[in-house]
Amino acid sequence: MRIAVLAPTAAPALIREAAGAVGGAERQIAALGAALRARGHVVDIMVAGDSGPPRECPAGRVWPRYPLGGVPLIKLIHPKSSALRRFLLDCRAGALLQRGAAELTGLGAFACRRVGIPFIFMVASNRDLQPGREIVPHPQDHLLYRAGLRRAAAVVAQTEAQVRRLRERFGIAATLIPSFPAGDLPAAPTHPAGEAVLWGGNLRPVKRPEWLLALAERFATVPFIVYGGAAPGHEAYARGIAERLAAAANIEYLGPVAPEDLPGLFRRARVFLNTSQSEGFPNTFLEAWRQGMPVLSTVDPDGLLSAGGLGAAVRDLAGLETALTALLTETPAERLARADRALSFLKERHDPAVLADRWEGLLTGLINRPA
Repeated sequence: MRIAVLAPTAAPALIREAAGAVGGAERQIAALGAALRARGHVVDIMVAGDSGPPRECPAGRVWPRYPLGGVPLIKLIHPKSSALRRFLLDCRAGALLQRGAAELTGLGAFACRRVGIPFIFMVASNRDLQPGREIVPHPQDHLLYRAGLRRAAAVVAQTEAQVRRLRERFGIAATLIPSFPAGDLPAAPTHPAGEAVLWGGNLRPVKRPEWLLALAERFATVPFIVYGGAAPGHEAYARGIAERLAAAANIEYLGPVAPEDLPGLFRRARVFLNTSQSEGFPNTFLEAWRQGMPVLSTVDPDGLLSAGGLGAAVRDLAGLETALTALLTETPAERLARADRALSFLKERHDPAVLADRWEGLLTGLINRPA
């Protein structure tokens, strides 16, 4: 198969020297591309750029062809749509994938209709499924996203809750394929030796880093490690948060961290902390469980933290304080038992080989389906 991916912001997740923030959506694109390529398929990824030949990376060939400039509104037709159509023809794509609510969803769906290939949309955040609350900057982007979503040949969800929302709010029968972990799963449970509280994510309001700062102030003797850079459009906000992080005595702020460096960073921690208002299925949860760590979070995909014994889910800052106290005072036996549960869960739901089988089956069926 020949699979194309539209992901203008994914270059930093694909090429180490590319500058920029790396989010969960970009990491999942890199993981999916690598999994499909390992099975002999051709993967071409369109990222932001004006020209240049495709560049090889583990996830596939990276094409710097998606233009970011242009005249408002007109740019959606040219140069954006025209560049996308040319990319699909040049790489002879059999299908196009795109992740996360954006104007890209509509542009991708319409380009695929013109060249006669299926378009697949991948949900990135629960806010993708909340009409009016999608994380898009302009009114026309809302319209393009919804138009593309309804015209997708398939929609892939990360959680059972997302499948239900797509059915109830949009009348769409989605396919559930959980997220890829970063790399193969360990053969035996990993028992974390670190003592820090780890927080990671792009510095933007939906992630609520202010809650992290407040919690670090209340736990003044506990070391905190924080990584993440500015999300596009939130640079001024991120600078202010970064200054406060750097000034805190018990916070080690690292800025953006390359995906390949994350496992070593997680091994320095004892608890992973998430303070977001909304998520899809955070990649950081998977990495924490690979390292045998509990997750303390204000979001709980499919109730896994509450029901699965994989951490703690709370609603507010007071709940974070209470739950963090409990997690930091767990006995060694309790920590070992939690690490065992985490690995069992990952093997049951996030086995990379099983996930690659599901993606391969979905894409093969769509590409071979009569037009």
